[in-house]
Amino acid sequence: MIMKFCKYFLMLVALLALVSCGKEPDPAGGGGGSDTPKDWTISGIVKGNDGALLEGVVVSDGQYCVKTDKQGRYYLPSNLSRGEHEYVMVSTPSGYSAPVQDGHATFWKWLKDCSKDTNGKYVADFTLEKISNPNRYKVLMFGDPQPRKRSASLDKFAYSSLDMCEDMYLDMKEYVAANKSYPVYGIGLGDIVHQDLTLLAQYKNGMSITGVTTYNVIGNHDQTNKTLPDSESWKPFAEQMGPVNYSFDLGKVHYLMLDNMISPGNGPADDNCATGLTDEIWEWVKNDLAHVSFDTQLMVCAHSPMMMTESGSNRTGSHLNDLRYLLSKYKKAYVWAGHTHTTFNYVDTADPVIETHTVSRVTGTLWNNEYLGANGI
Repeated sequence: MIMKFCKYFLMLVALLALVSCGKEPDPAGGGGGSDTPKDWTISGIVKGNDGALLEGVVVSDGQYCVKTDKQGRYYLPSNLSRGEHEYVMVSTPSGYSAPVQDGHATFWKWLKDCSKDTNGKYVADFTLEKISNPNRYKVLMFGDPQPRKRSASLDKFAYSSLDMCEDMYLDMKEYVAANKSYPVYGIGLGDIVHQDLTLLAQYKNGMSITGVTTYNVIGNHDQTNKTLPDSESWKPFAEQMGPVNYSFDLGKVHYLMLDNMISPGNGPADDNCATGLTDEIWEWVKNDLAHVSFDTQLMVCAHSPMMMTESGSNRTGSHLNDLRYLLSKYKKAYVWAGHTHTTFNYVDTADPVIETHTVSRVTGTLWNNEYLGANGI
Protein backbone atom coordinates (compact mmCIF):
# COMPACT_ATOMS: atom_id res chain seq x y z
CA MET A 1 0.00 0.00 0.00
CA ILE A 2 2.99 2.30 0.44
CA MET A 3 3.60 2.27 -3.32
CA LYS A 4 0.04 3.43 -3.93
CA PHE A 5 0.53 6.10 -1.30
CA CYS A 6 3.54 7.49 -3.16
CA LYS A 7 1.48 7.94 -6.34
CA TYR A 8 -0.82 10.56 -4.96
CA PHE A 9 1.07 12.24 -2.18
CA LEU A 10 3.86 14.75 -2.55
CA MET A 11 6.36 14.27 0.23
CA LEU A 12 8.67 17.01 1.39
CA VAL A 13 11.65 15.70 3.37
CA ALA A 14 12.98 18.42 5.62
CA LEU A 15 16.51 17.62 6.74
CA LEU A 16 17.45 21.20 7.36
CA ALA A 17 20.37 22.90 9.10
CA LEU A 18 19.74 26.52 8.15
CA VAL A 19 20.95 29.53 10.10
CA SER A 20 18.04 31.67 11.21
CA CYS A 21 19.84 34.92 11.73
CA GLY A 22 20.82 38.02 9.81
CA LYS A 23 18.70 40.88 8.57
CA GLU A 24 15.90 42.05 10.78
CA PRO A 25 12.49 42.34 9.14
CA ASP A 26 11.96 45.54 7.18
CA PRO A 27 9.35 47.79 8.83
CA ALA A 28 7.76 48.03 5.38
CA GLY A 29 6.93 44.36 5.77
CA GLY A 30 4.54 45.02 8.61
CA GLY A 31 4.74 45.44 12.34
CA GLY A 32 4.04 43.06 15.16
CA GLY A 33 3.04 45.73 17.63
CA SER A 34 4.57 46.28 21.04
CA ASP A 35 5.50 43.18 22.99
CA THR A 36 4.33 44.91 26.17
CA PRO A 37 1.25 46.87 25.02
CA LYS A 38 -0.19 49.46 27.35
CA ASP A 39 -3.84 48.43 27.09
CA TRP A 40 -3.63 44.66 27.13
CA THR A 41 -6.73 42.51 27.52
CA ILE A 42 -5.27 38.97 27.31
CA SER A 43 -2.16 37.62 28.99
CA GLY A 44 -0.60 34.31 29.78
CA ILE A 45 2.57 32.24 30.10
CA VAL A 46 4.11 29.93 27.50
CA LYS A 47 6.28 27.16 28.89
CA GLY A 48 7.63 23.77 27.94
CA ASN A 49 6.41 20.51 29.41
CA ASP A 50 9.78 20.40 31.16
CA GLY A 51 8.80 23.57 33.05
CA ALA A 52 11.09 25.91 31.08
CA LEU A 53 9.64 29.40 30.56
CA LEU A 54 9.89 30.14 26.85
CA GLU A 55 11.10 33.56 25.73
CA GLY A 56 10.50 34.98 22.26
CA VAL A 57 7.47 32.86 21.36
CA VAL A 58 4.98 34.69 19.14
CA VAL A 59 1.38 34.75 20.40
CA SER A 60 -1.52 36.18 18.39
CA ASP A 61 -5.24 36.85 18.43
CA GLY A 62 -5.49 36.80 14.65
CA GLN A 63 -4.61 40.49 14.41
CA TYR A 64 -1.83 41.44 16.80
CA CYS A 65 1.34 39.39 17.18
CA VAL A 66 3.50 39.78 20.29
CA LYS A 67 6.44 37.89 21.81
CA THR A 68 6.84 36.39 25.23
CA ASP A 69 9.33 38.00 27.62
CA LYS A 70 12.08 36.31 29.66
CA GLN A 71 9.46 34.97 32.07
CA GLY A 72 7.51 33.43 29.19
CA ARG A 73 4.70 35.94 29.61
CA TYR A 74 2.85 37.75 26.82
CA TYR A 75 0.33 40.59 26.72
CA LEU A 76 -2.16 41.06 23.86
CA PRO A 77 -4.09 44.32 23.30
CA SER A 78 -7.14 42.63 21.72
CA ASN A 79 -10.14 44.88 21.11
CA LEU A 80 -12.70 42.58 22.68
CA SER A 81 -15.52 45.10 22.32
CA ARG A 82 -15.57 44.47 18.58
CA GLY A 83 -16.31 40.80 19.12
CA GLU A 84 -13.93 39.75 16.35
CA HIS A 85 -11.16 38.14 18.40
CA GLU A 86 -12.48 34.89 19.76
CA TYR A 87 -9.26 33.00 20.31
CA VAL A 88 -5.60 33.29 21.23
CA MET A 89 -2.98 31.12 19.55
CA VAL A 90 0.70 30.40 19.82
CA SER A 91 3.13 30.09 16.91
CA THR A 92 5.00 27.03 18.11
CA PRO A 93 8.77 27.62 17.95
CA SER A 94 11.38 25.22 16.67
CA GLY A 95 12.08 22.47 19.19
CA TYR A 96 8.53 22.42 20.54
CA SER A 97 5.16 21.22 19.35
CA ALA A 98 1.62 21.95 20.36
CA PRO A 99 -0.33 19.18 22.12
CA VAL A 100 -1.93 16.74 19.67
CA GLN A 101 -5.62 15.81 19.84
CA ASP A 102 -7.40 13.65 17.25
CA GLY A 103 -4.22 13.67 15.17
CA HIS A 104 -4.13 17.48 15.04
CA ALA A 105 -1.91 20.07 16.69
CA THR A 106 -3.97 22.19 19.11
CA PHE A 107 -2.15 25.52 19.17
CA TRP A 108 -5.06 27.77 20.19
CA LYS A 109 -7.54 28.42 22.97
CA TRP A 110 -11.03 29.85 22.63
CA LEU A 111 -11.51 32.86 24.86
CA LYS A 112 -14.89 31.55 25.97
CA ASP A 113 -13.03 28.65 27.60
CA CYS A 114 -10.40 30.83 29.30
CA SER A 115 -10.49 32.12 32.85
CA LYS A 116 -10.24 35.77 33.85
CA ASP A 117 -7.99 37.43 36.43
CA THR A 118 -9.16 39.70 39.23
CA ASN A 119 -9.24 42.63 36.80
CA GLY A 120 -11.55 40.80 34.42
CA LYS A 121 -8.83 40.20 31.83
CA TYR A 122 -8.49 36.88 30.04
CA VAL A 123 -5.72 34.45 31.00
CA ALA A 124 -4.55 31.85 28.48
CA ASP A 125 -1.47 29.78 29.32
CA PHE A 126 0.18 27.35 26.91
CA THR A 127 2.32 24.30 27.63
CA LEU A 128 4.31 23.07 24.63
CA GLU A 129 5.93 19.68 24.24
CA LYS A 130 9.69 19.59 23.79
CA ILE A 131 10.89 17.52 20.84
CA SER A 132 14.35 16.13 20.18
CA ASN A 133 16.35 16.73 17.01
CA PRO A 134 13.83 19.27 15.63
CA ASN A 135 15.67 19.82 12.32
CA ARG A 136 14.92 16.32 11.03
CA TYR A 137 11.35 15.53 10.05
CA LYS A 138 9.10 14.71 7.10
CA VAL A 139 6.01 16.49 5.83
CA LEU A 140 3.17 15.05 3.77
CA MET A 141 1.28 17.62 1.71
CA PHE A 142 -2.20 16.49 0.66
CA GLY A 143 -5.15 18.30 -0.82
CA ASP A 144 -8.87 17.98 -1.42
CA PRO A 145 -9.88 14.69 0.24
CA GLN A 146 -13.49 16.00 0.09
CA PRO A 147 -15.33 13.04 1.65
CA ARG A 148 -19.05 12.69 0.99
CA LYS A 149 -21.58 10.55 2.78
CA ARG A 150 -22.01 7.10 1.28
CA SER A 151 -25.67 7.85 0.70
CA ALA A 152 -24.91 10.89 -1.43
CA SER A 153 -26.34 10.63 -4.93
CA LEU A 154 -23.00 11.45 -6.54
CA ASP A 155 -21.30 8.42 -5.05
CA LYS A 156 -23.97 6.08 -6.36
CA PHE A 157 -22.51 6.28 -9.85
CA ALA A 158 -18.90 7.21 -9.00
CA TYR A 159 -17.34 5.86 -5.82
CA SER A 160 -17.53 6.46 -2.12
CA SER A 161 -15.23 9.28 -1.08
CA LEU A 162 -15.39 7.99 2.46
CA ASP A 163 -13.79 4.75 1.31
CA MET A 164 -11.05 6.70 -0.45
CA CYS A 165 -10.31 8.67 2.71
CA GLU A 166 -10.08 5.43 4.65
CA ASP A 167 -7.42 4.28 2.18
CA MET A 168 -5.61 7.58 2.78
CA TYR A 169 -5.53 7.02 6.54
CA LEU A 170 -4.18 3.48 6.14
CA ASP A 171 -1.52 4.63 3.68
CA MET A 172 -0.38 7.34 6.07
CA LYS A 173 -0.24 4.88 8.95
CA GLU A 174 1.91 2.50 6.90
CA TYR A 175 4.19 5.33 5.85
CA VAL A 176 4.75 6.43 9.46
CA ALA A 177 5.50 2.84 10.46
CA ALA A 178 8.10 2.61 7.69
CA ASN A 179 9.75 5.90 8.66
CA LYS A 180 10.21 5.63 12.40
CA SER A 181 13.46 7.61 12.37
CA TYR A 182 11.64 10.92 11.83
CA PRO A 183 8.47 12.53 13.09
CA VAL A 184 5.92 12.89 10.29
CA TYR A 185 3.70 15.95 9.89
CA GLY A 186 0.77 16.37 7.55
CA ILE A 187 -0.66 19.52 5.97
CA GLY A 188 -4.16 19.29 4.55
CA LEU A 189 -4.37 21.88 1.79
CA GLY A 190 -8.07 22.58 2.04
CA ASP A 191 -11.39 21.11 0.94
CA ILE A 192 -11.01 18.80 3.88
CA VAL A 193 -14.70 17.93 3.39
CA HIS A 194 -17.25 18.67 0.69
CA GLN A 195 -20.00 20.99 1.94
CA ASP A 196 -20.73 18.79 4.98
CA LEU A 197 -18.95 19.77 8.18
CA THR A 198 -20.42 16.81 10.06
CA LEU A 199 -17.77 14.72 8.29
CA LEU A 200 -14.96 16.60 10.03
CA ALA A 201 -15.38 14.32 13.04
CA GLN A 202 -14.68 11.28 10.85
CA TYR A 203 -11.70 13.05 9.31
CA LYS A 204 -10.20 13.77 12.73
CA ASN A 205 -10.88 10.22 13.86
CA GLY A 206 -9.19 8.88 10.72
CA MET A 207 -6.12 11.08 11.14
CA SER A 208 -5.83 10.08 14.80
CA ILE A 209 -4.82 6.52 13.83
CA THR A 210 -2.07 7.58 11.43
CA GLY A 211 0.63 8.82 13.80
CA VAL A 212 0.81 12.02 11.72
CA THR A 213 0.60 15.41 13.45
CA THR A 214 -1.72 17.33 11.16
CA TYR A 215 -2.33 20.99 10.29
CA ASN A 216 -5.04 22.17 7.90
CA VAL A 217 -6.01 25.14 5.78
CA ILE A 218 -9.60 25.95 4.85
CA GLY A 219 -10.92 25.41 1.31
CA ASN A 220 -13.92 26.78 -0.55
CA HIS A 221 -15.89 23.57 0.11
CA ASP A 222 -15.08 23.88 3.82
CA GLN A 223 -16.99 27.17 3.82
CA THR A 224 -20.39 25.58 3.67
CA ASN A 225 -22.51 28.72 3.35
CA LYS A 226 -21.32 31.28 0.80
CA THR A 227 -24.27 33.53 1.67
CA LEU A 228 -22.29 34.54 4.75
CA PRO A 229 -19.78 37.39 4.43
CA ASP A 230 -16.14 36.34 4.43
CA SER A 231 -15.74 37.59 8.01
CA GLU A 232 -18.22 34.88 9.09
CA SER A 233 -18.00 32.08 6.52
CA TRP A 234 -14.89 30.48 8.06
CA LYS A 235 -16.27 30.24 11.60
CA PRO A 236 -18.29 26.98 11.36
CA PHE A 237 -15.13 25.19 10.13
CA ALA A 238 -12.98 26.89 12.78
CA GLU A 239 -15.30 25.80 15.58
CA GLN A 240 -14.18 22.24 14.93
CA MET A 241 -10.70 22.72 13.47
CA GLY A 242 -9.33 25.92 15.05
CA PRO A 243 -8.13 29.24 13.57
CA VAL A 244 -7.72 29.35 9.79
CA ASN A 245 -4.77 31.77 9.69
CA TYR A 246 -1.80 30.74 11.84
CA SER A 247 1.89 29.88 11.79
CA PHE A 248 4.44 27.54 13.35
CA ASP A 249 8.11 26.59 13.02
CA LEU A 250 9.47 23.16 12.16
CA GLY A 251 13.23 23.05 12.32
CA LYS A 252 14.51 26.28 10.76
CA VAL A 253 11.47 26.68 8.50
CA HIS A 254 8.54 29.01 9.17
CA TYR A 255 5.14 27.66 8.09
CA LEU A 256 2.42 30.18 7.25
CA MET A 257 -1.10 28.77 6.94
CA LEU A 258 -3.63 31.03 5.19
CA ASP A 259 -7.31 31.29 4.34
CA ASN A 260 -7.13 32.59 0.77
CA MET A 261 -10.72 31.76 -0.16
CA ILE A 262 -12.80 34.95 -0.07
CA SER A 263 -16.49 34.12 0.23
CA PRO A 264 -18.76 35.99 -2.22
CA GLY A 265 -21.27 36.57 0.56
CA ASN A 266 -24.22 36.30 -1.80
CA GLY A 267 -24.60 32.54 -2.30
CA PRO A 268 -25.41 29.97 -3.49
CA ALA A 269 -24.07 27.70 -0.77
CA ASP A 270 -21.87 25.65 -3.12
CA ASP A 271 -20.55 28.67 -5.04
CA ASN A 272 -16.82 29.14 -5.47
CA CYS A 273 -14.67 31.76 -3.75
CA ALA A 274 -12.28 34.39 -5.04
CA THR A 275 -8.56 33.74 -4.50
CA GLY A 276 -6.86 36.42 -2.42
CA LEU A 277 -6.34 37.79 1.07
CA THR A 278 -8.74 40.13 2.82
CA ASP A 279 -7.37 43.35 4.33
CA GLU A 280 -7.58 41.82 7.81
CA ILE A 281 -5.70 38.65 6.85
CA TRP A 282 -3.04 40.63 5.01
CA GLU A 283 -2.44 42.76 8.11
CA TRP A 284 -2.03 39.62 10.20
CA VAL A 285 0.43 38.17 7.65
CA LYS A 286 2.59 41.29 7.90
CA ASN A 287 2.43 41.20 11.69
CA ASP A 288 3.41 37.54 11.80
CA LEU A 289 6.30 37.86 9.34
CA ALA A 290 7.58 40.97 11.11
CA HIS A 291 8.95 38.49 13.68
CA VAL A 292 10.63 36.26 11.07
CA SER A 293 14.16 36.95 9.83
CA PHE A 294 14.63 37.40 6.09
CA ASP A 295 17.25 34.62 6.22
CA THR A 296 14.48 32.12 6.92
CA GLN A 297 12.90 29.66 4.50
CA LEU A 298 9.10 29.84 4.35
CA MET A 299 6.42 27.28 3.58
CA VAL A 300 3.25 29.19 2.70
CA CYS A 301 0.19 26.94 2.58
CA ALA A 302 -3.27 27.82 1.29
CA HIS A 303 -6.05 26.14 -0.65
CA SER A 304 -5.89 27.93 -4.02
CA PRO A 305 -2.61 28.66 -5.87
CA MET A 306 -1.61 32.26 -5.08
CA MET A 307 1.55 32.97 -7.07
CA MET A 308 1.20 31.09 -10.37
CA THR A 309 -1.76 29.56 -12.20
CA GLU A 310 -1.75 26.17 -13.88
CA SER A 311 -1.02 27.90 -17.21
CA GLY A 312 2.14 29.49 -15.78
CA SER A 313 0.83 33.06 -15.53
CA ASN A 314 0.92 35.20 -12.41
CA ARG A 315 -2.13 34.89 -10.20
CA THR A 316 -4.03 38.10 -9.55
CA GLY A 317 -6.21 38.74 -6.52
CA SER A 318 -6.57 40.85 -3.43
CA HIS A 319 -3.15 41.48 -1.80
CA LEU A 320 -1.44 38.72 -3.80
CA ASN A 321 1.05 41.15 -5.35
CA ASP A 322 1.70 42.51 -1.85
CA LEU A 323 2.33 38.97 -0.64
CA ARG A 324 4.61 38.23 -3.59
CA TYR A 325 6.71 41.31 -2.81
CA LEU A 326 7.03 40.40 0.85
CA LEU A 327 7.89 36.76 0.18
CA SER A 328 10.58 37.81 -2.30
CA LYS A 329 12.58 39.27 0.62
CA TYR A 330 13.08 35.87 2.23
CA LYS A 331 15.73 33.26 1.59
CA LYS A 332 13.21 30.94 -0.08
CA ALA A 333 9.42 30.73 -0.21
CA TYR A 334 7.65 27.54 -1.21
CA VAL A 335 3.98 28.30 -1.82
CA TRP A 336 1.77 25.21 -1.57
CA ALA A 337 -1.84 24.70 -2.65
CA GLY A 338 -4.44 22.20 -3.85
CA HIS A 339 -7.82 23.20 -5.33
CA THR A 340 -7.08 22.51 -9.01
CA HIS A 341 -7.06 18.69 -8.62
CA THR A 342 -3.88 18.63 -10.73
CA THR A 343 -0.17 18.76 -9.95
CA PHE A 344 2.08 21.57 -11.18
CA ASN A 345 5.30 23.22 -10.06
CA TYR A 346 6.80 26.57 -11.09
CA VAL A 347 9.70 28.81 -10.20
CA ASP A 348 8.65 32.45 -10.41
CA THR A 349 10.92 33.94 -13.10
CA ALA A 350 10.44 37.47 -11.73
CA ASP A 351 11.16 36.36 -8.14
CA PRO A 352 13.18 33.10 -8.29
CA VAL A 353 13.09 32.68 -4.54
CA ILE A 354 9.37 31.91 -4.86
CA GLU A 355 8.29 28.44 -5.96
CA THR A 356 4.71 27.30 -6.57
CA HIS A 357 3.83 23.69 -5.71
CA THR A 358 0.28 22.52 -6.27
CA VAL A 359 -0.88 18.96 -5.52
CA SER A 360 -3.66 16.92 -7.11
CA ARG A 361 -6.71 15.62 -5.31
CA VAL A 362 -5.53 13.05 -2.78
CA THR A 363 -8.54 10.77 -3.34
CA GLY A 364 -8.20 10.71 -7.12
CA THR A 365 -10.04 12.19 -10.05
CA LEU A 366 -13.76 12.61 -9.59
CA TRP A 367 -15.76 10.03 -11.59
CA ASN A 368 -12.71 8.59 -13.39
CA ASN A 369 -10.01 7.17 -11.12
CA GLU A 370 -9.89 6.83 -7.37
CA TYR A 371 -6.10 6.88 -7.06
CA LEU A 372 -4.73 9.14 -9.82
CA GLY A 373 -5.18 12.90 -10.22
CA ALA A 374 -6.58 14.56 -13.32
CA ASN A 375 -3.13 14.71 -14.93
CA GLY A 376 -2.30 11.10 -14.12
CA ILE A 377 -0.20 11.76 -11.01
